[in-house]
Amino acid sequence: MKVRKCLVLLATIAMLATPLSALAQEPAEAGEVTEETVETETVIDEGMPDEELPPSEGETEDGSTEDGDVDEDGSVEDVDVDEDGSAEDGDVDEDGSAEDGDVNEDGSAEDGDVNEDGSAEDGDVDEDGSAEDGDVNEDDSAEDGSVTDIISSELGGTEIEGIIETEEIAETFLFNNVVSEDEPLVSEDGVTGFVSRMYTVALGRQAEKKGLADWVNRLRTGSADGSVVAQGFITSEEFVNRKLSDSDYVDVLYHTFFDRDADDGGRKTWMDKLEGGMSREYVLRGFVNSQEFQNLCDAYGIKRGTMQLGNKRDQNEGITMFVHRLYVQALGRKGEPEGMEDWTGRILDNIMSPEAVAKDFIFSEEFVKKGLDDTEYVKVLYRTFMGREYDQAGLDDWVKKIAGGMSRERVLIGFSRSVEFANLLSEYGLSLGPISVTDFGAVPNDEGDDTDAFNDAFEQEGVDSIYVPAGTYVIDARKGIKPKSNKSLVMDSEAVLDVVGNSQGTYNVIDIRNVQNVSISGGQIRGERDKHTGSGGESGMGIGIYDGVNIRISNVSISGNWGDGIYLGTMDDKDDIYGCDNIRIENCKIFNNRRSNISIVDADNVTIDGCTISDAKGTAPQCGINIEPNRDSSGRIPEDAICKHIRITNTTINVLGKDDYYGQYFCFMTAYYPNDKSMHTADDMIIDSCTFNGDCGNYSGTNVTISNTVIRGTFYDYQGTNLKNVNYENIWRG
Repeated sequence: MKVRKCLVLLATIAMLATPLSALAQEPAEAGEVTEETVETETVIDEGMPDEELPPSEGETEDGSTEDGDVDEDGSVEDVDVDEDGSAEDGDVDEDGSAEDGDVNEDGSAEDGDVNEDGSAEDGDVDEDGSAEDGDVNEDDSAEDGSVTDIISSELGGTEIEGIIETEEIAETFLFNNVVSEDEPLVSEDGVTGFVSRMYTVALGRQAEKKGLADWVNRLRTGSADGSVVAQGFITSEEFVNRKLSDSDYVDVLYHTFFDRDADDGGRKTWMDKLEGGMSREYVLRGFVNSQEFQNLCDAYGIKRGTMQLGNKRDQNEGITMFVHRLYVQALGRKGEPEGMEDWTGRILDNIMSPEAVAKDFIFSEEFVKKGLDDTEYVKVLYRTFMGREYDQAGLDDWVKKIAGGMSRERVLIGFSRSVEFANLLSEYGLSLGPISVTDFGAVPNDEGDDTDAFNDAFEQEGVDSIYVPAGTYVIDARKGIKPKSNKSLVMDSEAVLDVVGNSQGTYNVIDIRNVQNVSISGGQIRGERDKHTGSGGESGMGIGIYDGVNIRISNVSISGNWGDGIYLGTMDDKDDIYGCDNIRIENCKIFNNRRSNISIVDADNVTIDGCTISDAKGTAPQCGINIEPNRDSSGRIPEDAICKHIRITNTTINVLGKDDYYGQYFCFMTAYYPNDKSMHTADDMIIDSCTFNGDCGNYSGTNVTISNTVIRGTFYDYQGTNLKNVNYENIWRG
């Protein structure tokens, strides 16, 4: 063993450019091996020089050594070698056999050293050449350890012809198979330097030849970019096995990708994310996709690329941190990766609402097994759903209710439907999600009035969607359902709003008034025209929209109302909003309403698409779509009341009458003002790909284009409408 160490030492000395002539001429110091005594495995006496030198310190007259040096015959002692050449204290016997874990003469290894065939024992060198625990790879690359049998195995037992050969062999081994610490990061080009840096900074070691070559080749051929290499190192088994704390992990990322220490603010930001439940891969992406890493890649001539994440828990930070919070508050522990992935996925994919997920934590087997009494149960609800400790009065009240017979499930609803929980959800970018009108007292298929339950649901803070299950609900149109801004009413296709008969001439089943960002979808509105007890008025609307902005009505069936199916207008000119803007009516069935099926009175940017509109009948004008702004006190239509940018597409309209010059039973009509073409009701109106089974009239619309449309009746045109590929039975131009 010591002979081999001497060989390595000689090779190293040679690489440090010690003059060869000096080594050959200078006498050996005590315990030093001269050029004449060097051989592959043992020191051979080639004979003394012509002029004998006196014995050095530690050397006997006959050339043998004491105190662990090398005898003339090449045997080695740890303390002394017996006269017969046998070794003591576990060193190498004269016959070359090894004790105490050294290398046998036949090259076999004990106690985790390297076998002759390169295989490893006790966790040292893998057969494939990969190194563990800092030992030697089969390909001769070394990690964190010393070189042992490699020089002798490279030489195959041949003698080294002097120090020059030793130098060449040592150089071949030391520097052709391992990236030395003294070698510059960029030895050939920026690619090599980039990869070498990843090894030293991310893994804390020098690169092995095989791994370095593989990564360099992938970067040069374009099969990998900087982001791929980064993920390969940071998510590797070797890196993971370092078992770094979160803090140390963040530090490594700063050094690897930013080439600097972490600043306090940045470290805190990333630590907060990790402590909040985000994965390490999520944090890694932030570093990989950063401008600082881009700058580093540019310096090495590397394309950075972009790191993508596929796990559900990494898609939405708010959802992930919310789920992590449930683990901590409800179960008292951090979430396991599989559970985090599952719960975040359920919210992300709209399989469950955040509220439903929270309830499942409270009713989980793990939580139930805690065996909490009523008081402790309520305390957990305060922390989980309100983000605070209990107040004594509130705690006492809930515990009293449980003692009085209220179920824990019902108590939980009191917390999950609270304003405080809604506010807590908003901190994570979430809302209570769809809530059912049945949670607020609506009962389908009974005779009770459900109107208040609908309105109570809309009043609930933190809720952006109200769901109406299948069934029939009794609605009093005199009160009406009043949606709030930024909320939607989602009705099952079999949900029916059955309007109670009344005597009023004016009402709105759904009253959308001075709000924005409202959506009504699904379900059926059955008006009360057949149950109406009065005779006056014509303004009983299915859906009335007054000064509404960004309103969408889709997939709703609207029929049987005392006035219009849908009315778009204004309350007055004193509101913050004057008229409607950006209204979409899509895929609706609107029929059998008493006045008109759709009236556009004061609205801009209206789209009607994919609808079927049929059989308005009862009182004038009995049209499918009627555009009729209100006039001012002088009898004129103000400029800001003209309805602009109207689009009617892919829509079929049926009417019950025909050949009424004054506009009764028209499929669509801009209001008719006899003998006054200067009265304008609409501007910039496009009708495309529609079927109108009846008469139509453009009496007062400017810049109107009709294309790819069939009119099975007469088209009355007062305004020079632009017709493109329109089939009509008759046309009358006034």
